[in-house]
Amino acid sequence: MLMIKKLSDMVIKASGLSYLIIFAAAFIAIEIFFSINLPLLTKMTEGRGLLDMSLGYSSDFAYEHLASYKNAPPAYLRIRIADFFFPIVYAFLLSILLVFVYRKKYAELDNYRWILCVPFAAAFFDYSENIMLTVLYGLLPARFDSAIVVLNVVTILKFGLLSISILLLLAGALSLLKGGDSGFIMGNKFKGKK
Repeated sequence: MLMIKKLSDMVIKASGLSYLIIFAAAFIAIEIFFSINLPLLTKMTEGRGLLDMSLGYSSDFAYEHLASYKNAPPAYLRIRIADFFFPIVYAFLLSILLVFVYRKKYAELDNYRWILCVPFAAAFFDYSENIMLTVLYGLLPARFDSAIVVLNVVTILKFGLLSISILLLLAGALSLLKGGDSGFIMGNKFKGKK
């Protein structure tokens, strides 16, 4: 609970419009980078693309993807480097947006503190996935089928938590549209419980 408090306090302090613009710009820049480099990787790997974006794959499928990255080391390395920054960028962006949406609805921070941590939980699993992929790639041609099962679970948790974050954001935004003001108008004058 202490970690949730510290994390949510940090997000609330960073919930000004300037931080929103910085993280939104970083998010857009990384997405543009991915949109340029992913087609190159897909072309160099005979249409395979990123394993990170697949769900429910077999060990054979995973190892075919990992082995195909050997044909495109520069493209794969560029994507891995960008993917190192991407989880923290989207976690902060989503969390700041969640602050804007939920602080108007709830006067007490404790009512929504956990909501601010959901994107960071997704980022945690994204980093776990990235580390596992890097290790498995580095250990090729050795196979660890049980690690692929764990990787599948981690990927599902990542996408599940990202989906929950987006649904929480949409639900909060719809709630504001129904009967309230937005945190964008209110500015960073949150008065939560300390």
